[in-house]
Amino acid sequence: MEKSSCRLKALSLHAKEKHPNKAFFVLGHSMGSFLIRDYISNPPLKLNGAIISATAGNPGMPGKIGVFITRILLLIGSARKPSKLMDSLSFGAYNNKFKPNRTKFDWLSRDNEQVDKYIEDPYCGFICSTLLFRDLLTGLLSVNKQTLINMVAEDLPVLFLAGDSDPVGNFGKGVIEVRDKFKKAGVKDIALKIFSGGRHEMLNEINREEVYVYILDWINKNNQ
Repeated sequence: MEKSSCRLKALSLHAKEKHPNKAFFVLGHSMGSFLIRDYISNPPLKLNGAIISATAGNPGMPGKIGVFITRILLLIGSARKPSKLMDSLSFGAYNNKFKPNRTKFDWLSRDNEQVDKYIEDPYCGFICSTLLFRDLLTGLLSVNKQTLINMVAEDLPVLFLAGDSDPVGNFGKGVIEVRDKFKKAGVKDIALKIFSGGRHEMLNEINREEVYVYILDWINKNNQ
């Protein structure tokens, strides 16, 4: 995650250099939300706002056990090999709420067409390497530490978005947990929107136009 954060900072500085007079907002979705949460703890420039979509709370002991398993797998030389074990442990239960299942990715969206596009995309849905799972879990544990969240600027506007049927965010509970940690850190301008019935991909849901409008309205409000 550290390398990705460095690249995000370099990219944002490049964008700001190209557009010095434009407002600067960041949006991170799912794993990207973990990266953005790390990024805003020490951003390289002044931000107008951060949008955190489909994030997750502290994975607790299961997350720590997952890291331990990845370290064992790394020791036996499985660093860059797809890990069916970690894929099953990480995502295996996500579809349970949506039985009978049409596909193994029903948890992504109520829009079947969008789910099918995801399945057909060779860059989506593949089994990730052990190394990626290690980085994902250690990163998730890190961004949920109160000490890191305490570094977020108190005057940064933050918008949390989620669906209440998203297993990644524990069906809304994890998102509320993270929001509360930001409140504890003293961040003053926090908005939370949990969409009824929404699954993981709110930007590709059946009510995505509603989501787009909500985001745009929030950006316009903070682009003063």
